[in-house]
Amino acid sequence: MSHPIMFDDADPVLRRVREIALAFPDAAEKVSHGRPAFYTTKVFAYYGGSVKVDGVYRQHQ
Repeated sequence: MSHPIMFDDADPVLRRVREIALAFPDAAEKVSHGRPAFYTTKVFAYYGGSVKVDGVYRQHQ
């Protein structure tokens, strides 16, 4: 089962995070569990997050 996309490519904060993360040598981006993940040989950052409240995950705003 694939995860739904949980980000907006037009998000200006995501644009800035991409700029910083992809400036690292050999860094790349992939979508993992519906969120952007930045990695080299291992993932070093995910964009976005959620918290479990009463058994339901809610995205940070």
